[in-house]
Amino acid sequence: GAVHDGFLVHDGEARLAAHVRHAVSRMTRGGPVPTKDAPDSKRHIDVAIAAIIAYDLRMRHAPDSGWRPV
Repeated sequence: GAVHDGFLVHDGEARLAAHVRHAVSRMTRGGPVPTKDAPDSKRHIDVAIAAIIAYDLRMRHAPDSGWRPV
């Protein structure tokens, strides 16, 4: 599943795993925001951000559709 014991999990795809490792969470007035550890960091987080957005959109638009993560 996509959520296990309160954590968002994935299948271990190498690029996604690396981008997730590179991301950190910063607290803002609007809540936690995933970001790079430093603005000038060469580490990429794009795939992690895309996965978070896709999951959020799916849950917002069809939380009761019967769809379940595989």
